[in-house]
Order: sequence, then C-alpha cells, then structure tokens
Amino acid sequence: MNSHAATYETVFVARQPIFDKYLECWGYKILYRDNATTETARITDQLDATLRVMANLIVCPESSPQNVKMCITFPHESILAGAPFALPAQNTVIEINEADPTSRHLLDALHELVKNGYHVAIDDYQGRPDREALCSLADWIIIDAWGKNRQTLAETVQKAKRYEVPLMAKRIEDHVGFDTAKNLEFSLFLGYFFKKPKTLSAKKITSSDAARLRLFKIVRDEVPDFTALASAIEADVSISYRLLTFLNSPFFGFNQKITSIKKALMLAGWNQMKNWLRLIILTDLPAPDKAKELGRLAAQRAKFLELLALAKGRKGISENLFLLGLFSLLEAMLDTPMQSIVSHLPIDDEVKAALAGEKNDYTAWLNILECIESFDWKLLSQLSAHLDIDIETLEKEYQESIAWTNGFFNSTR
Repeated sequence: MNSHAATYETVFVARQPIFDKYLECWGYKILYRDNATTETARITDQLDATLRVMANLIVCPESSPQNVKMCITFPHESILAGAPFALPAQNTVIEINEADPTSRHLLDALHELVKNGYHVAIDDYQGRPDREALCSLADWIIIDAWGKNRQTLAETVQKAKRYEVPLMAKRIEDHVGFDTAKNLEFSLFLGYFFKKPKTLSAKKITSSDAARLRLFKIVRDEVPDFTALASAIEADVSISYRLLTFLNSPFFGFNQKITSIKKALMLAGWNQMKNWLRLIILTDLPAPDKAKELGRLAAQRAKFLELLALAKGRKGISENLFLLGLFSLLEAMLDTPMQSIVSHLPIDDEVKAALAGEKNDYTAWLNILECIESFDWKLLSQLSAHLDIDIETLEKEYQESIAWTNGFFNSTR
C-alpha cells in the first residue's frame, strides 16, 4: 500500500427540500457530512467529498429531472478543476458563500460554467461591497432568515434587489417565518416549516381521516384476509384508483390488465402489499394545501428505518420502525396534534408513545431521522454509536431508501 495515499472517510449524502411559495418542491439542497464516527475523523479532502456527493446523486428524484434543481456547495478547488461539468447543467446549482475569498481564476471558471448553462447561487448573502463581481454571476441569492426580525431581513433584501434575481430564504422554521419571507418577495424557501402544522389549536382528526387510518388494522394481521382488505379498499374510490394504477404499473409486470382489487392483492402477495398499501393510504391523507414532499419524505423515512433494522439483524423491530417513520410526519400532514392522532393508529404502544414525544427505545431512531435531515453530523455520530450502527451502513441504507421511494412514487403518480 502506498504510504502517501490519502485515506478518505465515507461521505454521507443528505438532502433537504426547497419549496416555492405554493409549497411545490422546486429542488433539493444536497450536502455531505463533514465527519465520520468520531469528531476527529474528518474528511481529509473537500474536493474528494464533493466528487463523492456527485457520484451519489441518486438523492435527486428521478421524475422530471429537467425541473428539479440540485443545490450543491462546491469548494473553490473543485470549481477550478471543472468538477461541476460532470453534472447536468440544467439542474445543477453551484453554491458559493458570499464570505468566501474570491480570485480572478475563480471568477473566470464561474463565467465558463455560466456560459455552459450552469446556475450559481450566492449563499449567506449580506451585501458585502467587495463581493459585487461574484454576486453579479448569481441566478439566485440565498439569505439566512434565522433569528432576524422583519426589518433586518428587509434591509438585506433591499441590498440583494440590485442584482435582480430571485431570492431564497433559508432556515425558515415555521409558517410565521414563511409568511414573512413571502411578504418580503422571497420566491424560494428552505427549512422545516413544512413539517410543522400551521395551527394545532382545538383541531380534531376528521372522520374521513380516521376511516382511512382504520384500514391499517386490516393490513396489520399476519394471516391474510384478502376479502376484508378488498372490501375496505373498494369503499374508497380514491384509494381504489391509486391501487389499481399502481398494480398495473411496470413495477409488477403482470401479463394481464388487473381490474379486480381482490385478484390483484392475491397476485401481489400479502406481505408485499402491506407496506405498499400503507404508503398509498398515507399519501392520500394530507390536505390539498400541504406540500407533496411530506408523503414522499414519510415513505422514505419508513423504508430507511426498516432497512437499517434489517441490515443490523434487528428484524424483530423492523416493521415497528417502518411504521414509526411512516407516521412520524402525520402531525404536519393532518394539522392535528400527534397526541390526538396516535389513538387512531393500530400500532405498538411504544411506537405510539415515541411518536407522541415520550422518551423510549424508539426515540433514538426518530432522532436519527432528524439529524440527517438537519445535517447535524456530530449528533448523528453519537446516535449511531448508541444504536451500534456504523456510518457506512447509514449512508448505504439512506441512499437505498431514496431510490426505493422514487420508484414507488414514479409508479403511482
């Protein structure tokens, strides 16, 4: 082995949705972790890390790739080396922090990328007077909204308007911040506001939502009851349509068109249909004004936790973990307190308790999800050590869960 060869840490790729003002998913912020299983095991080469991120762009949804933007922070050396050229120009957004030092070589390299159809976003914009040459290349300007009052934010927006490009507000944590940013003419939004209900006061779960949640009781049984399941599905026109569309998709590859739900369920098999049906029911639950990304994210969370359990030999809790992830965003999806929702869920009491915020053995698994989605790699390392899961397994199963989720939604839309 060459003693001079660099040893690189595995890169964990994560994504966070970026929404427009209509809560449609515009694109994704793509990041890699900056440490491994301990705080001192740092990635030794930022260029290598960026290249690994690029190689793992399975995290970008496979549907409509021409419309989905991927925002990636490129270190200066990667831009000088022409690394962005390995990605499609139409949906690659090169992020550069306004505070980072620039050079003529860097500006020339960016000009060449822009000439070839690539996009540039200036992150953490504050209106520094010595960064005008860099900001003039921007297609988007990103402003950090966290902890800023409306006046301070408005002053920064006023500075950015001189460049006449769309503005993105990042670290939007709730609907108040979202509404404030919209009023200040931001057009893109990055943060956790979409996971949180707009109002929780005195709202109860509707009877139609409760009826759909009761369907989960049927698929919970280990002993197949195709007749009961088919009858329950046939009573709901929307779910019947979605299920037949899905079962007739190329994913299953049936030789004949499936028109009978009962027959389709028997052909597909009880175990396979349980989780697929759970997802179909769940994705029908959000109110019309809720971001579609919620259903996708809930599905991916569910599959990720299930895959983690199976990879670590914990098959006994894999189904509970699937349901934990699947239901973890119901509070935001239904605009209803989780404590009111769990009473309608036919799941293990410990899973219910964890969803409702109580501390138990499932809490750490929920925290794993939050760490990845908030890019908190330090806490992720601590939690993964606590659960005896190595970072490499987390990375592999996370990418697998996204690929699986993309396949599911592509086949059921």
